Amino acid sequence: MAERLKELNRYALDRAKQYVNLRVAKTEVRTPFYCHEVGMYIGQAMTEAGIDPADITGFFTVFNDQDKVSWGWYRGKGTPEQIAQATEEIAKRWSLDISEAPPEVIVEVMKYAGLGVDCSGFIYNVLNFAFSKWGAEKKFKQSLDWIDEKQDPFKAGVFVFVGKASNIISVADSRELDLILIRKPDIVPAKQIYHIFKLETLKV
Repeated sequence: MAERLKELNRYALDRAKQYVNLRVAKTEVRTPFYCHEVGMYIGQAMTEAGIDPADITGFFTVFNDQDKVSWGWYRGKGTPEQIAQATEEIAKRWSLDISEAPPEVIVEVMKYAGLGVDCSGFIYNVLNFAFSKWGAEKKFKQSLDWIDEKQDPFKAGVFVFVGKASNIISVADSRELDLILIRKPDIVPAKQIYHIFKLETLKV
């Protein structure tokens, strides 16, 4: 069993490195962290302005449409390939030539375009990749606590790793690939949980 875990960990580490060393055009960059607060602040401002809830829903339907809005694609849940492709496509839409741009410029373009990965998106895609290499992708997805039967990876928020998908263990019992979920006691549990992804040494 220990050898199997080490093999799974190697696959996960390989996928994690693809986020750390993301290939965009001809350049390697570090995938930035995706921040969800932008959409939250927009929705809050619209609510405080007295805009009808149905109109707010309609706005976000358009806002989340990649064909109409060149911002925030995949909402932090994209794979390395999807994030790289989105960066190149959005830069093209904006008439930006990033083919010879230095890494720091490309990263700033990504931030401005709302591209990156969040904690749950990173964990989900790294583990999904590792279990897929094992031929156990379906079993991995079934182990999570989804809000519906679609098991949509773009809805793999923090909540899918809690509930039936989690067990309480001691620090001494932790192993490779274990996740540590930290709650803020003054906030509704499902609303504010942070992940620490436990891997073997990741050299960057």
